Amino acid sequence: MIANAALYFGLVRHFVDHDMDNERGFPFADARANLYAAARYGLDAELAWLGRSVTARDLLIEELLPAAHAGLASFGVNANDRALFLGIIEARVRSGQTGAAWQRQALHRRGGDLWQMMAAYCEGQRSAAPVHEWPP
Repeated sequence: MIANAALYFGLVRHFVDHDMDNERGFPFADARANLYAAARYGLDAELAWLGRSVTARDLLIEELLPAAHAGLASFGVNANDRALFLGIIEARVRSGQTGAAWQRQALHRRGGDLWQMMAAYCEGQRSAAPVHEWPP
């Protein structure tokens, strides 16, 4: 959760610092389509981004994570904390194991048994390890 918050607040700060005029430069229709594509395809979603098409995975690695680092630095967050929290996001993206991906795989491996999947999810949470390090 903290890693997700670091990404979010870092990006918001970066876009504020760089005076991104999203109303003119990023149409609502693209934002809406991106939301549904990301919900359906996760990191493999093709997203509209400032006049081009890019996968969510590539967008995160190439543009959004560096922007979040810059935004958090602008807030005064030290380099070690930025590396720790945004590193968790980067590891999720590179491994492809997000919370949603883990849940889908775990549910499939347990024959669709939601109770078993949730028990395993709770066990993963108690481990304090980030989701990209959880076993299937």
